[in-house]
Amino acid sequence: MTTGNLDAGVPLLHDTLMAAARRFPDKVALVCRQDRLTYRQLDAHSNALSHALVRRGVRRGDRVVVFGDNSLETATAFWAVLKANAVVSIVNPATKAEKLAYLLNDCGATALLADAHLAPVFAPVARACPSLRACVVSGSVKSEVLVDLPGGIAREDALKSEETDAPPPRRSLDLDLASIIYTSGSTGEPKGVMLTHRNMMAAAASVSAYLEIGPDDVLLQVLPMAFGYGLYQMILAFGAGGRVVLERSFAFPAAVLKVMVSEGVTGFPGVPTMFATLADMPSLPSYDLSQLRFLTNAAAHLPVPLLRRLRALIPQARIFSMYGQTECKRISYLPPDDVDRKPDSVGIAIPNTEFWIVDENDRRLGPGEVGQLVVRGATV
Repeated sequence: MTTGNLDAGVPLLHDTLMAAARRFPDKVALVCRQDRLTYRQLDAHSNALSHALVRRGVRRGDRVVVFGDNSLETATAFWAVLKANAVVSIVNPATKAEKLAYLLNDCGATALLADAHLAPVFAPVARACPSLRACVVSGSVKSEVLVDLPGGIAREDALKSEETDAPPPRRSLDLDLASIIYTSGSTGEPKGVMLTHRNMMAAAASVSAYLEIGPDDVLLQVLPMAFGYGLYQMILAFGAGGRVVLERSFAFPAAVLKVMVSEGVTGFPGVPTMFATLADMPSLPSYDLSQLRFLTNAAAHLPVPLLRRLRALIPQARIFSMYGQTECKRISYLPPDDVDRKPDSVGIAIPNTEFWIVDENDRRLGPGEVGQLVVRGATV
């Protein structure tokens, strides 16, 4: 088999980070509580981890599971797996052992990158997973945790002496898988949605276009990185050279609001339950959210009364109601200027995408008719 020049200008997903590191090396890319990483640091750290993975047998197309919180380590791991020419799958840290075992076996994971505090869940599962060859554990890991883990090693030890200036040689094409994002499994076993580099690059470019993401944007990432809606916030921000503020959850909304004010958050992606909590806070007017320029809603319909309350409470922020599926990231969005006219609508197709409704015989239907939604575009 022969392969053309893989560095011939066709971008892969991790080029998003590498390009930002060249343009904005000393700009802060990630904030997580008291910790901050510049683009230069994140690029270097992910380079080192990618070499550590390759050294432990990760090859092109291998599946690597990342089991961790919204953290600098999880973000670094995402880019490192891509740089190792492998396929990344981030798993929600709230996942129980039985489900984690299913996910590892379903995708045939070669490596597991996990947070030490989750060892009671992942350690027994990893020891029983036949496909695992490497387990890299972040944080304060006790030596007994690593015992009998396939290729078990502390992240700090794995990174010693690894190259930071450049990633391993590029082996992937843009048609190769970049990520597997698992559905929640609400109607059966979770299903792994396979997304190529091209799919994810196209989706990020499209969403970034209508949200007008720029280098001055600061995006709040409180949604789990295990889900597409959460994960893409980092991809969107890095594509423009913006900053991402990582939060583990919205369990303490007052603390999150305080961080939003101090970091000057400009973009707040959320779901209806989060926005309902926000709208019900008597103290909301006391927080200076004047830099917040947009809110986005997905995952469930934003009730019209709640939408109107948000507009009254944060009048300068444009609200984007969005509709999508993991299989293609985003399908449509309702432009903020149409919110008053059609507040119940899922809006128009995202840029470079088209969709229509068909009946059971695949015949296209007109307005007001009920059928199946068909989506076409580079995101699919």
